[in-house]
Order: sequence, then C-alpha cells, then structure tokens
Amino acid sequence: PMKGRSELDRTNASKTDDKVEGDGDDESTSDDETKNNNGTDPKRLFIRNIAFETTEDDLKEHFSVYGVVEECHLPVDDLGNGKGFAFITFETAEGAYSARSTLDGADFRGRLIHILEARKAPAEKAVDTANMNFKEQQELKRKQQSMKDQTGWSASFVRGDAV
Repeated sequence: PMKGRSELDRTNASKTDDKVEGDGDDESTSDDETKNNNGTDPKRLFIRNIAFETTEDDLKEHFSVYGVVEECHLPVDDLGNGKGFAFITFETAEGAYSARSTLDGADFRGRLIHILEARKAPAEKAVDTANMNFKEQQELKRKQQSMKDQTGWSASFVRGDAV
C-alpha cells in the first residue's frame, strides 16, 4: 500500500509540473504580465549602481541621446552626494526602451549601471474626515500643520551650551 501511494504522489507531482512548465498559454502567466505592466511606468527608468559623485546634469547629458528627458531625479544624502541610484523620465516610452536596452549593463563613470522600469509613484490617499470624530480630526489637522512647519526645537528645550 505504501508503494502505491508514493507512485500516485509521483504521478500527481508530474501532472502539476506539466501545468507549471506549460507553453505560456495559461491564465497565470498573463495575470503576472498584467500586474507587471500596471505597476510600472514605461517612460520612467530606475538606474542603480551610479557613482556617488554623479550629478543630474551628467545623467541628463548621457541619457538625452536616446530621447527627450523630461525629468531626472537623483536622491542625495545630507552632504549632497548621490545615493547611488536615480529616476529618469523620458517624453516617450520608445526613448526609455532604447536607453534601457542599450545602456543596461554598460559602463558609466567607471561603474556598470543597471536599468529597470520604475514603478509608478504611489498616489496619496484621500482622508475622509466625515467618518472621524472631533478628536481624530484635530489630530489630523495638527499632523498636517506640523508637516508644513519648518521650525526646530524650542529654545526652552535646548541647553545653553548646545551648539
């Protein structure tokens, strides 16, 4: 009886493997492709492994050969050095595709850059204040106001010898 069960399990496993290795006509493959297309922007590229000294002008100059660069975003740290990655938005998806296909894995300022399609920027969630009580509404207003204020610590909280 044990032998029969293991043989049955093997045949079920091989049937399952056949479904997974299918020729791409089943629905799971098309669902995955749809998710990937919906989650990314074909005109926006994510470039990683960039030299830290790279500037936005360097990137624009290098990528403008493949199409019109609408936006170039290079996040920087507190010292003004790049973080090693950037986002570039092209005017057309064709420009982004040609830049990605040509420059992915190419040398840029002594480093091999890696280029991917960037995700779409997350949309801000709208807050429904109608379902909030008064206390929650006041807390939300306070948080929104604190995000706008650029004030630092109050002088009464800082010691006199602090720099």
